Amino acid sequence: ARTPSRALREASASLGRGLARLARRVDADHPAVRALPTAQTATPGLRALRPVVLGALGAVFGMTAEQTARAALYEDAQTVTAAALKLRPGDPLTAVRWLLDLSPRIEESVRAAAATDVPHDIPAHSAPLIDRWAEAHARETRRLFVA
Repeated sequence: ARTPSRALREASASLGRGLARLARRVDADHPAVRALPTAQTATPGLRALRPVVLGALGAVFGMTAEQTARAALYEDAQTVTAAALKLRPGDPLTAVRWLLDLSPRIEESVRAAAATDVPHDIPAHSAPLIDRWAEAHARETRRLFVA
């Protein structure tokens, strides 16, 4: 799996379910939306994870691959900055600065993703400690966040 952490895959599946519901509300007849449940039919237990559903929503809204990748990456980045502000309150404008500072790297990732032809070439930047922390958090009885 590209996401080694079961806890992160579960969070992605939960987010994917919510986004799929949104996609069905926006355009249930769009081919990308109609295709979302087909993977589960072909492979029992397979779920539409957040990135897959974001791709379907991008198709519904007529977004290019680059626009969809950019939206996903900025959403990821803003999620991390929002979480950081919850854990350690500070000036929200500092978080905006973090996002602006990330912009060149996000654009680099967008270009790299758009230039791929096969799934295993999609850039997958990772922070291995995030996987470990997610697993540890999943075993805790006190929650900091729930996706």
